[in-house]
Amino acid sequence: PLSVINTIDPISNQDASNGKEIEITWNEIYGAEFYELEWCFIDKVSYNHDTQTEGTINPNNYTFTEVDFKLNSTRVQLSSQHNFYRIPIIYPKGYIIYRIRGIGQKISSSSYEYYGPGLWSTDGSGTKTDLNDWSDHMFEFDEGFETTLAKQVELAFIENGRRKEVITYYDGSG
Repeated sequence: PLSVINTIDPISNQDASNGKEIEITWNEIYGAEFYELEWCFIDKVSYNHDTQTEGTINPNNYTFTEVDFKLNSTRVQLSSQHNFYRIPIIYPKGYIIYRIRGIGQKISSSSYEYYGPGLWSTDGSGTKTDLNDWSDHMFEFDEGFETTLAKQVELAFIENGRRKEVITYYDGSG
């Protein structure tokens, strides 16, 4: 399986357009033609509609499984020359859970070539049922992105994980 190494402080000022990013790096995999990095954001703040109060989620009691990646994640595909990626922190305070895999070329007996995915970096580490089970593939951050401003954030991705970030601020004047 893929071995993931976090080489710098989880949240580092990398002079991104929003000021903060999480950099994830990993060892190269022999035979990988490209990599896939997938991540999910979990909001740290919970709201109880019955009592109309705000609280913080408990990672021990917050259910998060492999299925959550299928339902609500972002995935980028990176060339084999890139064994790192910077995820922009455009979220309120919370958690980023991520996983990585290599994609290699396979050759069948009929000489037809196709791409075959490797194992996710989270595979083989047991069944994961709550947020704490993902601690080796999770970043927690307590400062959200400009949480006091009214804004709309749009990310558009193109090949090799490149992205365009557009942030529109609203002042409420109509």
